[in-house]
Amino acid sequence: AMAGMAVLGWMSLPTGAATEAPSSTPALVAADASRTAPRQDPARPVTQPPYPSDAFQKGEEGAVVLKFVVRADGTVDPATVAVEQSSGSASLDRAAIAEAGARWRFVPATESGRPVAATHMFRVVFEIEDAPDAARGTTIVRAPGM
Repeated sequence: AMAGMAVLGWMSLPTGAATEAPSSTPALVAADASRTAPRQDPARPVTQPPYPSDAFQKGEEGAVVLKFVVRADGTVDPATVAVEQSSGSASLDRAAIAEAGARWRFVPATESGRPVAATHMFRVVFEIEDAPDAARGTTIVRAPGM
């Protein structure tokens, strides 16, 4: 059992703007008003990738930012999952890519109320839990002051 845990967090970065009309055009402003970005689905929370055993044994930690396409049905297109910013560990990066492409689901982006595919970024943080029970494979999360 691993004592490591992956902590997931959002990275709010604009995507796709470069492929659209220049930002000074009124048409883009109107289009943006009727467009929503993909977002996490409370009914299907994003799953945590397992901590790779080799990275855990080496004490590797870090954050990886993934960029991918969320399809109109909310699934992640596995062929589009790429590292936008590496964690510094190939093992951690690979674990995040595999989890995103296989299991993550989102509320899709919409345009004029219709679901559409859209590029999205998500940040995954890998941290090794240092709680006293970690050696037994139990992850303990304590609030400050406890």
